[in-house]
Amino acid sequence: MTKHMYAIASPVLLSLVIASCAVSTSTSYSGSASSDEQVATISKDWGCSLCVEQILAADGQLLYDVRRDGRKDPFKLNPGIYLIRIAFQAPKIPRVSFQGTVDLKASHVYRVQNETCFAWGVLTGALFGGTCRGRHGYTGTVWIEDAATGEVVVGEKWS
Repeated sequence: MTKHMYAIASPVLLSLVIASCAVSTSTSYSGSASSDEQVATISKDWGCSLCVEQILAADGQLLYDVRRDGRKDPFKLNPGIYLIRIAFQAPKIPRVSFQGTVDLKASHVYRVQNETCFAWGVLTGALFGGTCRGRHGYTGTVWIEDAATGEVVVGEKWS
């Protein structure tokens, strides 16, 4: 390849890579597009792009699977009962997972979050307090929290 060909190919390849990293929205409601007041929204915080592994309807129908569908954010769902499976893993942090049946409410926003404790976090937690106090080094957790009420609906939030 000549220098001129590299100059043309590089921006094209870069745009393809960026496009492949895009995250789409997942919706699960029938009829015309619903407003945010009519649906429940599950959104993921930074660092938790793959934390939602599966969402199943109350009848067991698989609505979302991260391996099948890839990354999606946010999820817009009809109010109702869902089984949601979440998990988190980071370098040197063992995988943690939770599942729970959740009654999602219209107009509510649910945030998927995670937290980790590395060895230095445990040390500073012992000295100054914080979420890592009393925890082993290299541990993590993941949870879904109702943004309006602070209620944890799936998983374990450290306090």
